[in-house]
Amino acid sequence: MGLVYDDSMKIEKVRIPASRSEFTFTAAKPREVLIDPRVNLLYEGEDRLVEVKVKTTSMELFRTWELSQVNGRPVAGEGTPTLKLRVDNTLQGNAGCNNYQGSFSVKGKKLIINEQISTTRMACEEMALEDEFLQVLGGGSFIFAVTDDRLQLKQKGVPILIFKAEK
Repeated sequence: MGLVYDDSMKIEKVRIPASRSEFTFTAAKPREVLIDPRVNLLYEGEDRLVEVKVKTTSMELFRTWELSQVNGRPVAGEGTPTLKLRVDNTLQGNAGCNNYQGSFSVKGKKLIINEQISTTRMACEEMALEDEFLQVLGGGSFIFAVTDDRLQLKQKGVPILIFKAEK
């Protein structure tokens, strides 16, 4: 993981050790700092010499997940919805019948769905799980927790969607 910035046409890379959640460096031209989509920047200082503190986002979040629970009910079998979170802040997956896509942002432990999720429009025999999944996922913001190979998306402290890592 790293951050690239341009300082008078000289390209340098700042590497963030995987074991650290914060890393600090100084950039001479902060307006030219390019952000790696996996990190958040917090600017401190003024004028041309600015200290930039980089906080890493858990890379465990960025993978493909398979739904195991929705609103407290177990989900299993063929047609189980999937969710792929990508480092470019796009999401995509299969809701059981239809494919879907959208975008998201991460602020600390908050996962925010940024826009309406778009889907294909195929009709299948059983659409109840898909409809519920897309309605919940499109619900805005969640507090997320990744433990072992499980992703929990919570609202008001209650796990709404629980996923397991796709193998």
